[in-house]
Amino acid sequence: MNTEGLPLFLRHVPHNRTETSVDAALSIRSELPRLEALVLWFLQSQPATAQEIEIGLQMAGSTVRPRLVALRERGKVEDSGLRRETQSGRRAVVWRVASGVPGAQVEGGKSGTW
Repeated sequence: MNTEGLPLFLRHVPHNRTETSVDAALSIRSELPRLEALVLWFLQSQPATAQEIEIGLQMAGSTVRPRLVALRERGKVEDSGLRRETQSGRRAVVWRVASGVPGAQVEGGKSGTW
């Protein structure tokens, strides 16, 4: 697939430039602000691994991990320097909200309605 001339927003929606990945990126575009706010909201209560976020928000890893990448690139979240074991026994980055980032507002209030 020729991806030249893709819309600018695709640079901020992770994809691997294959047709199916670009299609997936396009389909999730309208949900990005809400999904990113949910991840930030979760991390405000405690630093967490991607897997802990997945479990806590009941969100697929294929949704959580790209949100963390995008949030990190924009300076909203950062590596805490800590590592915790995942369910598979592998060490994982513990993410936290970057210092100076204001609270995330989730539609429906802080308790979240998603």
